[in-house]
Amino acid sequence: MTRYTVVWHQQAQNDLADIWMASPNRGAVSAAANKVDSLLRFDATTKGTPTPEAMRELLVAPLRAVFAVSESDRVVRVVYVTSS
Repeated sequence: MTRYTVVWHQQAQNDLADIWMASPNRGAVSAAANKVDSLLRFDATTKGTPTPEAMRELLVAPLRAVFAVSESDRVVRVVYVTSS
């Protein structure tokens, strides 16, 4: 089991804040963001599906997180987030 550090880019944090503010169920958005963190913390290269931009996407309703994995330094960078 490979452990990764999960880092959210500023744009992803801004996206998440916008989604949270607009959501009628803010608890679900918060829970999904926490789940993204916990899922990507271990074996991130096996999570989600590949994207055309050479990244990966992970769907955790109501969120879709797009992320890049750097295996050499064991860091996952959440690049942006949208509503799923």
